[in-house]
This record gives sequence, structure tokens and C-alpha cells, in this order.
Amino acid sequence: MLIWKLKETDLSIYSEKELKKVQRELNERPRKVLNGYSPAQVFNRMIIQQIK
Repeated sequence: MLIWKLKETDLSIYSEKELKKVQRELNERPRKVLNGYSPAQVFNRMIIQQIK
């Protein structure tokens, strides 16, 4: 499974669909620094708090 690529990788060789898949995988992956939450979860909570 493609999780990440080195900074020097030419991303133009990948389709938009493949890049979106990697983006989703990275944003849904829990992070220790976020107390086990994923960046997507933290972002969604921040948006909900802004709406209230």
C-alpha cells in the first residue's frame, strides 16, 4: 500500500485518483501527537466548534 513518497519523487507520474488515495490514507491515519486522533478527525472537530 502506498502511504508516502520521498520529497524528491515526481508526483506528475501518478494519477489524481492515486494521489487522492494517498491523501485520504494520510489524513485518516491516527497520530500520536494528536492523542490517537487522525488529522481529519481533528480538522472536523475544529470546523464543528467554529460553527457553534
